[in-house]
Amino acid sequence: MFTEATLRKLWPHGDDKIPGLVAGIAAAAPMVFQKYGFTTPTVVAQAMAQFSHECGAGLEVVENLNYSASGLQKTWPSRFSASKAAMYAHNPRKIANEVYNGRMENRTGSDDGWNFRGRGGSQVTGREGYTKLGAEIGLDLPASPDKVNDPAIFLEAAVADFVLCGCLPYAERDDVVGVTQKLNGGQIGIGMRRAWLVKWKTAMADEGQNVPTAVPAPPQDALGEFEVKGIQQRLIDLGYHEVGAVDGNWGGRTTGAIAAFQKDNGLPITGNYDDATKGALMAATANERPIAEARRNATPADLAKAGSTTVRQAQSGSLLGWLKMVLGGLFAGGGAIDQNTDLLKGAQDTVDKLNQVKSIGDSVRDLAHGAFSHPMVIVLGLVLLFGGYAIHLISTAIIAQRLQDHQDGVHPGPAS
Repeated sequence: MFTEATLRKLWPHGDDKIPGLVAGIAAAAPMVFQKYGFTTPTVVAQAMAQFSHECGAGLEVVENLNYSASGLQKTWPSRFSASKAAMYAHNPRKIANEVYNGRMENRTGSDDGWNFRGRGGSQVTGREGYTKLGAEIGLDLPASPDKVNDPAIFLEAAVADFVLCGCLPYAERDDVVGVTQKLNGGQIGIGMRRAWLVKWKTAMADEGQNVPTAVPAPPQDALGEFEVKGIQQRLIDLGYHEVGAVDGNWGGRTTGAIAAFQKDNGLPITGNYDDATKGALMAATANERPIAEARRNATPADLAKAGSTTVRQAQSGSLLGWLKMVLGGLFAGGGAIDQNTDLLKGAQDTVDKLNQVKSIGDSVRDLAHGAFSHPMVIVLGLVLLFGGYAIHLISTAIIAQRLQDHQDGVHPGPAS
């Protein structure tokens, strides 16, 4: 479908990180494309455009997680506060385990996030991704994840993952938005992916391949800021809150929200604001977005397991509140008893009569007296008690609101 010379032209530094990569891809191409049903130059161009973007034309074959503090906050705003980002900045291994563990079958508290970070032409990620891909190409990739970047395996791994992600039908329709949505899970880098598609189509046409070189601009490119804001607000009114801010900029989040609307309404999933989508969007009834049963019946435990940082932090806050309440009760109660001689004596007499071990009672009393005799201990106990109760109430309210947002479809997903 393309020559080694074409690949070297488009990936001029393709051998810099993996010696022999370009030759390995070119040699494997005829067999791999036939095996996985890539029957037209258009499909090949669509796939190679995605791989070119995902792995930086061979220069980023392993995911670069060396983020700065600001980069962490921008990429994972729900996971990293300013203080937390400062602690993780420029520590790729620690970052990988933080953002990837607990999902994609990566084990919490393990090194799975780092071991199964993105690799290869498709940037396969997660233990689950490596397991499925390994089963498809007949290799134990979880045991040897770096095998994905073997020059002899590289193209087949990328192509097989492309198919596993459900990209092939969209590639056959020459739909770069649909392909991107399936491979990326969103529309990150859609502009660069379009540019790569133009490069690949042009290069393959120069080789004599029958491939349409035009990549038509999406209809939304002709819209003004005011019109885009109207569409974004309409999506939010219908329950598609993943659109994000109503800012008049048609970015990846707006494309993703449109794609979700198209899926829910039986339209072709392109992410484009075509005439059919426009008509359906205007005719839709407010708040009619269908809510999946699993989402509607979700529990706080479900959200925490799925990686919701909001729920996890609120659960920790609730536990902290309870601990403060218990500690406050001990301080306030112990101080009151110690500072009431008659009550303490009466309690001691009772203990003596019940246990007949006065020496033990004396020892306990002496220890308690040392801890609770300070005049401020009751005040401290009350502060802890009521402060803990307030923290518990606030944390419980946060969990309840986050759960309600999830069940109602207001929140786009569990992992925040």
